[in-house]
Amino acid sequence: MDRWVLVVNGKPQCSEVDGFVYYETLVHPALLMHDNLKKVLIMGGGDRSAAREVLKYKTVEHVVLCEIDEVLLQTSLSFHGVVLPPFPCKSLILITDSYESTDFEFTREILKYGTKKFDVTIGDLPAPTEGGGGSCRDLYTKSFYQSILKRRLNEDGIFITHAGMAGVRTHQAFYFQCPSAVVVPVTAAVPLYADTCGWVMASDMPLVACHGEIDKRIAKRIKGKLRYHDGGSILASTIVNKIISELLRDYTCNHLVDDDDATEDGRP
Repeated sequence: MDRWVLVVNGKPQCSEVDGFVYYETLVHPALLMHDNLKKVLIMGGGDRSAAREVLKYKTVEHVVLCEIDEVLLQTSLSFHGVVLPPFPCKSLILITDSYESTDFEFTREILKYGTKKFDVTIGDLPAPTEGGGGSCRDLYTKSFYQSILKRRLNEDGIFITHAGMAGVRTHQAFYFQCPSAVVVPVTAAVPLYADTCGWVMASDMPLVACHGEIDKRIAKRIKGKLRYHDGGSILASTIVNKIISELLRDYTCNHLVDDDDATEDGRP
């Protein structure tokens, strides 16, 4: 039987077989730890897989997906319609760009001049060192998080973003820039990438929940069942190995993207 993979610029984005591992880990830790989830912003996410996971929540009133690549949006719609079940669009607001701006310019304008605040913001973006990640480089700087993104989060808001690979040999690309009171690394082994992926989850409020409580929230909040995660595995994903722990404790290694070094081509 043929299996489908969506590839953009030579990099796999989602897979019919095991793409759910990546997207369940990107989305559900943050959404399940929020106490009053209603509004969610997705930066990037043009393949719509993150939005699919968010829209499983019964309490979500709307999801804003901010994607610069209109071709990817249209391609992914066909992908989900043919390979995956029809995409649930009822609560989804798509914002795309008709001008030749960068991901940073586009996202900055949406956040800077918008009025809505969000309970959770998800960064479904390529890391700056990854192919195609150059235009996203400014979205990994402390100034962007502090002066733009945090203004669009509610006081109890949670931010989670892709932070590069977190494998034993690839962890140098693990990004850590969130100026929040609580910052939690999240990792998972993703078969699609044959590596361990890393995310960073941040909030100014405590991110505390036992696996039993998370299981209760999954049963109460989510339509259907998760394929990969339960309460125990979500908590386990926030416990990282010694190599990553030491990297995150090293301030100079953590801040790989400085505001002064953010360039259009994405090179340090």
